[in-house]
Amino acid sequence: MCLRPRCSLNTWRKNSAEKRRDMRKRAAALFMVFCLTAALAGCGTNGGKAEQTAAEKTTEVQTAASSEEKTTEAADASQTPAAERPIVCLLMSKTTSAYSGAYFSNFKEKAVEYPDVEWIAFDAQNDPTLQAQQAEEAIAMGAACIMMQPIDGTALIAAAKKISEAEIPLVICNKKLTEEGEPYYTCYFGPDCYLEGQLAADLLHEKYPDGCNYVHLGQDTSDEVGRLRLAGFEDQAAEKDYKFECLGVSPSCNWSAENGKTYMAAFLTKFSGQIDAVWAIDDAVGYGALQAVQEDLSGENEKVQIISVGGQEANLNAIKEGKNYLGTIYQSPILESDGAMKIVNDIVINQKVPSEKSISMELPVITVDNAGEYPPAY
Repeated sequence: MCLRPRCSLNTWRKNSAEKRRDMRKRAAALFMVFCLTAALAGCGTNGGKAEQTAAEKTTEVQTAASSEEKTTEAADASQTPAAERPIVCLLMSKTTSAYSGAYFSNFKEKAVEYPDVEWIAFDAQNDPTLQAQQAEEAIAMGAACIMMQPIDGTALIAAAKKISEAEIPLVICNKKLTEEGEPYYTCYFGPDCYLEGQLAADLLHEKYPDGCNYVHLGQDTSDEVGRLRLAGFEDQAAEKDYKFECLGVSPSCNWSAENGKTYMAAFLTKFSGQIDAVWAIDDAVGYGALQAVQEDLSGENEKVQIISVGGQEANLNAIKEGKNYLGTIYQSPILESDGAMKIVNDIVINQKVPSEKSISMELPVITVDNAGEYPPAY
């Protein structure tokens, strides 16, 4: 069962609304003071570089307020309908990767479908310290619910604990906190990375039922996603007695196609003619491996098969060709953000808390047989 706030949800919602009204009044007053101070400073100096705070790195998604309504909110937030909308804060790990960028874009677009909620997003720029600061800002804003994509599953436990102590529901997204953090969040929604590894092992076994030699690209045991995908693959192979032999494991590829290509080229030289398959940590690394195979001139590695996780357009096209790309585990940031926002809206508006602690998004296995049925995941 999911943890619930220590007070009843109705009482908590009432208290949160009062906190938000007070917070907005204080914010309006502080904003006026800031403007006045800035004006005076501009008259008396040549200006200086303002210190950049976590709040300045925030992108706010306003879903139903016009510029005029925003002005009215600043003047007297307690008398406007917008002031009564519960705030939901998304603490994103970053917005610069293809996956996170698609997640954030969909978050903004999807917000209009939930007009009873004020959706706000923070970009931590892959900095766990900044993300912890932004969690404190979200608490101070009187958020009705907080969504977090933890950059570090261990380092962000303290922030999750503060959110729990503030009696704010916390929905963890994209990747989980480590086990010690479980008491502090309401539920998790996102990919089951361990299952992704299991599905990859099953797919490889279907191709090579009598066994095969493979290399693994991109493992990173310091990253929860990489660790779970690798563990899921290896555990499934051992449990099902798949006859796989791992010839080599690369260093972390940092989710980079260039690094995937570099390490794969080295493996093709070292194990020329011996590699049947590649298990790549994600599509970017997998595509780099594909480039290395295509550019190999030895003639010994033309039948290498690649498996990864993602669903990017280039990888789907390679799968459709039916040559070197065996398949990918489809993980869509659109499906992920859609599902997370629905859960949060149910918690905040419908007072419906999930009964499951961990909810996995759909993870289809894409092969040449069904690649044409799926749009690029991101």
